[in-house]
Amino acid sequence: MFELAFLISIVTGLTEVVKRLEWVKKKYLPAVSLIFGMIASFTYVNVETIQEKVMFGLIIGLSASGLFDQTKMIVKKDDMPTNGK
Repeated sequence: MFELAFLISIVTGLTEVVKRLEWVKKKYLPAVSLIFGMIASFTYVNVETIQEKVMFGLIIGLSASGLFDQTKMIVKKDDMPTNGK
């Protein structure tokens, strides 16, 4: 369990570096986090099958980006209808 928490913190830090250096647009940061999660999973997580590695990569990437932050980045407040206000 400690291994996953450590990898999530590393992926969060790497995603923050990408964000601060402005290498990609902010709306693509969850995808960057997922990519880092997959790389971390295939590199450092010791499981038997590829399916398990993909599952752990998704867990790491989504935990690092945060499910709430991911939906918040996709749907901006400005894009939502104001209902005449």
